[in-house]
Amino acid sequence: MSKLLIIPTVASISGLKNTLNQSSASGQVLCDKKDLFNLFIGPVSALLGTAIGLFGSLLVEKIKRKFSLEDRDEERRFMVYGEINSFAFSTKQLYSSRFEALIHSDYHEQKWKLGGHKDSSIDLSESKRWMLISEEYVNRIISNHQKLHKCLAKITLLYKNDSKIISAVRGVMSLKNPEILEFPEKIDSSTIEKWKIDAKSKLAIEIKQNISTPLLNLIAILDKKLKKD
Repeated sequence: MSKLLIIPTVASISGLKNTLNQSSASGQVLCDKKDLFNLFIGPVSALLGTAIGLFGSLLVEKIKRKFSLEDRDEERRFMVYGEINSFAFSTKQLYSSRFEALIHSDYHEQKWKLGGHKDSSIDLSESKRWMLISEEYVNRIISNHQKLHKCLAKITLLYKNDSKIISAVRGVMSLKNPEILEFPEKIDSSTIEKWKIDAKSKLAIEIKQNISTPLLNLIAILDKKLKKD
């Protein structure tokens, strides 16, 4: 069976034109404006929703990261606060032990001299022994200083915008060695004993001023800062 071929006639085409003209004249269009708006607004709304969702996710992630960094910084601040407290104790003890050993060494050396420089003198042996102890503490102080300066570097990074803390850190970085009391010009068996007592008293004062005070000053500032934050 052959297929029917429908060929539009002039009359049918003219009828279609008339229908279109009548629709236009009456203010109607084949595609309603509301349908066009709905067709347009759907994809745009989806696109905007996706963009807003993505932006919101990025913002939330940024806020989380910020608070995470702040939490870690706060944890580090408490850690270095504990470290510097331990250094305040260890540094004082190391300096005290080192210079007390020097005082004992000098004390026995002077007693050896007053006793006539005898080779078999107990004071000579004691002077050498205390000198060796003093030298051992030098190595401990050097090791302690290396660790202390690492702790100070951490504090500097965590409080780099706090000029008061940075100033206190510099005070600790420039700790001064105490000076041993000099012997009097005239010394005998009685004055040597007084010298040892006076030398230890002077050492205690200088340890407090030159070692403990700078460290305790830094600790007090950090403590106040942590309580404030």
